[in-house]
Amino acid sequence: MRVFTTAAVILCGLLTAFSPAAEEPAGALGPADIIMRAKSALAAAGNIEAEVDLDVNYPTHYSSHIKILASPTGDERSQMTTTINENTFSSLTVISKGVLWTQQSTPVGLVVTTIDINKVKKALRETGEEFAALPVLGTNLLFDLGNLAKIIKFDAADESTLESRKVRVISGRLRSAFEKGKMQLPLGAARYYSSVKVYLDSQDFLLRRIELGEEKGRPLVVLDFKMIEKNVEIPEGTFKYAPPEDTQVIDRTEWAIRQMKGE
Repeated sequence: MRVFTTAAVILCGLLTAFSPAAEEPAGALGPADIIMRAKSALAAAGNIEAEVDLDVNYPTHYSSHIKILASPTGDERSQMTTTINENTFSSLTVISKGVLWTQQSTPVGLVVTTIDINKVKKALRETGEEFAALPVLGTNLLFDLGNLAKIIKFDAADESTLESRKVRVISGRLRSAFEKGKMQLPLGAARYYSSVKVYLDSQDFLLRRIELGEEKGRPLVVLDFKMIEKNVEIPEGTFKYAPPEDTQVIDRTEWAIRQMKGE
């Protein structure tokens, strides 16, 4: 998992060596330790190919299957198939050089939108806003846990199993600064981040599941990481995108800035 933020934030830092989790006593790792292990695993992963199942239960139920290619530079390409009320829609997302493109099939035809992520960051810096909500910008839904920890106060760690695989589990709640309005999340996002539980493989510390839930812990969004391949070859041109001819492009950069500021 380059466990990539949806806004293409790249994890930087030195790699740290670590022993296999199985050799450590139960409960030896706290949330901060586990996040650091996940960061090291991410930094060592190189180019990533992943498949993720997404299940959303609010405000309406829908499910998606996402295929992702991503590089350490922050460039990403994801193809998503979504089913809502037995209707299936497809979308393509490309993040390249700080620009997010989304191409979607809809009942009224093909729709292409673009968001200049670099412009969003600059606008927030100029207004003094904390750009802590990176994981909710974009659609590929892979998270950098270090950035997620800016939103969530992870205060519990445990060991468990997930589909017969040993996992480390960290859980926490939305930081009080967001609850008290001192920092802003995109409009409506706080509902999904009231409680979070993250499952990581005990051996390689790569993501296996993320549950985003309401205050009482009921999951509203579940992401299951079905396949993660590290150090894959990515074909040339994968991260290039040009809208199809005669397709109207909608620039949603200003909309994204308002959303990120909670307006």
